Amino acid sequence: MNMKNTLLLTALLSAGTVAVAAPGSNNLVVTSEGKALAIDISGDGNATGFQARISVTGAKNGACKLQLPGDFQGACSVKAGVVRIAGFSPSGAALPTAIGSAAIVSLDASVKSESVQVSSVEFADALGTALPFRTNVDGQAVKAARAGVAK
Repeated sequence: MNMKNTLLLTALLSAGTVAVAAPGSNNLVVTSEGKALAIDISGDGNATGFQARISVTGAKNGACKLQLPGDFQGACSVKAGVVRIAGFSPSGAALPTAIGSAAIVSLDASVKSESVQVSSVEFADALGTALPFRTNVDGQAVKAARAGVAK
């Protein structure tokens, strides 16, 4: 599978706290969403696909719900605390420039550690050309989500 096809495969989170994203750029934002973590994305007007790998202590295996924009397709999986997400537009449409949800990841209430680490992110245009991006992980996201689980 080439990079272009790989980029057109999975996606990430929607904010329960204030998400900080740079307007007019490709963004991946991780925040709390009640009893889960939200993965949000936005594009620069050129990005038609993205993929990311995020380590999340306490992420439930298989508990990732895609919420991609418009005609975007993709996949999201959780295994051994690693979230893999990718998304693409089969029509070649660009990601919305406004921040929006890509996926929701449920957390295991029994795990007390608060750790989220984005280990890889890629955004690409319709030709598969890599595009610059920014990431933002809300430092309190997991802690806030765990507090929601504990209630």
